[in-house]
Amino acid sequence: MTDAKTEVRAAGADTDARQWEYTTYAPAGEMCPGCGQPIQSLEVCRRGMLARRDTPPLIAYWHFACATQKRP
Repeated sequence: MTDAKTEVRAAGADTDARQWEYTTYAPAGEMCPGCGQPIQSLEVCRRGMLARRDTPPLIAYWHFACATQKRP
């Protein structure tokens, strides 16, 4: 039997905030922070978070091709 602390450490890679959350479709009007271009309706994209100084992270969407490049 394992305790909660052991399970959290074992899942560390799965909970790393620098990784992508999931593949999805962006809401209308979203811009890709990777290339600065709009994400089209029904275009598959990746959802992630952008860190901001002194405020909570911002949800952002990247084109699938832009998501393979190094994130900020």
